[in-house]
Amino acid sequence: MRYARPLLIALLLAVSAALLLHTLFDPEGWTSRAKARDDLEAVREENDRLQHRATSLRQEIRALRQRREVQERVIRDELGFVGADEVIIEMGR
Repeated sequence: MRYARPLLIALLLAVSAALLLHTLFDPEGWTSRAKARDDLEAVREENDRLQHRATSLRQEIRALRQRREVQERVIRDELGFVGADEVIIEMGR
């Protein structure tokens, strides 16, 4: 039982060395590593973009819940409502 830990460490080192050698000497190993790195960078950039979008949407939700003028703008612009004392004049072409 006391040899289990050193044996496990040796096994992990051997597997790590084999993977490293495979990556360095396999013609496609380095290319696949570079592609994986590029893919990771693309995913990180997309995550950042989505994080900014989520923050923006949270701010918009907060404004819709708390600010009367924002609520009125949305009701007018997106839903087409007008005030009771307002008159709409449509001019044709």
